[in-house]
Amino acid sequence: MAEFNFKILQKAWHKLLQRHLDDLKKIAPDLSDPTEIYLKRIEEDDENLWVQFTGFEDSVFDKTAVPQIKRAIQNWLKRFSMSVQSVRGDNNTMTVKISKQMQMGEAAIGIYKRDPKTNQIKNYFKCIGGKKDGRRVSNPNNCLGVPDFSKRMTLAKTKREKPGQTKIGRKKTQLTNIVSKRLRRANKRLKKARGF
Repeated sequence: MAEFNFKILQKAWHKLLQRHLDDLKKIAPDLSDPTEIYLKRIEEDDENLWVQFTGFEDSVFDKTAVPQIKRAIQNWLKRFSMSVQSVRGDNNTMTVKISKQMQMGEAAIGIYKRDPKTNQIKNYFKCIGGKKDGRRVSNPNNCLGVPDFSKRMTLAKTKREKPGQTKIGRKKTQLTNIVSKRLRRANKRLKKARGF
C-alpha cells in the first residue's frame, strides 16, 4: 500500500486546473471557470484526510449544475484513494473524507510508450504524485521507490555536454517515426476514455 497525503492531492489538483481545463469542461459542460474552485485541508491524521472544496457557485453558469460538478470531483478523487466520502456541504462547499491508503495500481495510470530498442508500442504506467511524479515505468510498484541518484546525475551530465541534442532528437522522432505518431493517438484515446 502507498500513503496518500494532502501535498500529493494539492499538486494533482493544480496540475488538473493548469493542463486539463478543457477536459473538465467536457465532463461538466456547465463549468464556466473551474479556477474559482479552491481546495483546502480541514484535518489530517495517519489514516484519513479531510479536505474542503469551495467556490462552486462562482464556477458555474447555472447553480443547479453544482451537484454535477461535485460528482465529477468525487470521481476524480477516486483515482487516488480506496475510500472517498462526502461528509457535509452546502451549495457552495463540499467537505470530503479521503482514506490515505491507496492501491498500488492507483498510484499510477496506464499509458502506452515506445520501446526505443524494438520500436514497438508497449504498456507502461505514469506515476501520480510522490518523488517520481510524471515518470513512465514498466511496473506501477516502481512509482513507490526512490529515484536512482546515479542515473539522475548521468542524465544531467549528458544534458550539459550535449545541450539541446536530446530535445532535438525527441522532436525529430515525434515528427518522422510512424510508431511515435500511432503512440500519440493511442494515448489520446486512453486519456479520453479516462475522462481527464
